Amino acid sequence: MLKTFVIILSLLFWEVNSAQNLIMNPSFEEYNICPTNTANVKDCKYVFDPQCINEPIPCYSSSDYFNTCAPSGSNMVVPSTYAGYQHPKSGNGYIGSGFIDTLGYREYFQVKLSQSLEANRKYNFSFFVNLSNLSHLTTYAIGVNFVTDSVYYFNQYLWEFMEADWVNDENNYITDTIGWTKLDGSYQAKGNEKWMIVGVFYPEKIIPTVVVNPNASQAWQHFGYFFYDDFFIEAAPISIPNVFTPNGDGINDFWIVNGRVKKVTIYNRWGHMVFISDGSFQGWNGNNKSNQPCSEGVYYYNVIEENPITNEQKTHKGFITLLR
Repeated sequence: MLKTFVIILSLLFWEVNSAQNLIMNPSFEEYNICPTNTANVKDCKYVFDPQCINEPIPCYSSSDYFNTCAPSGSNMVVPSTYAGYQHPKSGNGYIGSGFIDTLGYREYFQVKLSQSLEANRKYNFSFFVNLSNLSHLTTYAIGVNFVTDSVYYFNQYLWEFMEADWVNDENNYITDTIGWTKLDGSYQAKGNEKWMIVGVFYPEKIIPTVVVNPNASQAWQHFGYFFYDDFFIEAAPISIPNVFTPNGDGINDFWIVNGRVKKVTIYNRWGHMVFISDGSFQGWNGNNKSNQPCSEGVYYYNVIEENPITNEQKTHKGFITLLR
């Protein structure tokens, strides 16, 4: 009975750790100082603007940090901020940034990850966004980009030289000014990414927008502004396909496991080992250990996954169908 309990506890421990959030300060609760002025996102720990070095020039970005700790009456105090009225999704703080639809002006902010992403590993991420009730217009084109180091740039907006790794669906215009809208996606890491940049990366000066508040004040004409809160990113659960077609047509030619794989062993129906991989597993091409093509049929796999946080190992067993 005790042994069974220990096994169950170990599996629960694996699942909890595999869901660890890699975003540092994900709901923007930690701060260097309580915010008192606009364009102050650096007041929030592990967050900053990727700005032009030689300010002020046209590509200046001025994202904002809001928190309930701001002085009473300040335009940075939550929920009555200069950019609109909004309670946090959770906690006491959130980030705000905006855009102007006709001038190419876009604001961005950059959040730090607790560890570098692993090459070829898939990661799932999510965050919440709210449209300021003062905004004249909105867009769907919120995107994210993952980079290996903090970004500073010269004389250009990010959208002029950087493509987003993910962009919100074009049918999902952010229009809710009361509640928070969840955005989520996935990203296949190139390797060593340590920062996540958020903003509008639409690759043209004029971005797709819709007017949500035709009676917006003159100061907010042509302007859209979003609040952001509760970021999350984790390594995706291991994904093991059950069929592949190594026929040389360039489609599904390799059996590839998404996850941190420690070892892969494959056996034929008679229990004879046809493939083994230790260390870096790039995929199985359907050949045996002598590099001869295996025949069509069903094969048995044994995949050992290694937890990227704890280095614990977990074994997955199942069947693959090889078709040519």
